[in-house]
This record gives sequence, structure tokens and C-alpha cells, in this order.
Amino acid sequence: MVTPAVYFEFLELQHKVELHNLTGRVVECPLDGMNRPPASVEPQLRIPPSEQ
Repeated sequence: MVTPAVYFEFLELQHKVELHNLTGRVVECPLDGMNRPPASVEPQLRIPPSEQ
């Protein structure tokens, strides 16, 4: 499932100019930076416990 923030980020990166030329509007995510979930810089790996 794609979240709205990811969808609008894709639109901003790939189709911003084309959509602006077609509609006259700038594509922006309706969620501001405060309402976006925090991004994790480092991957969170789960290492299974050893058999010992």
C-alpha cells in the first residue's frame, strides 16, 4: 500500500513540471512536515537469537 506522502513525493520528483504545464498548479503533498511520519535513516534489522 502506498501512503499519500510517498505518492505525492513521486509526483513531485517525476511529474512536477508536466503537471504544472497541464494544470497551472504546483503539485504539493497535503501533509506538512510535522504530520509526516518520521523517516528512519538507518535500517532496523531484527537479528534472530542464537540457538545457544
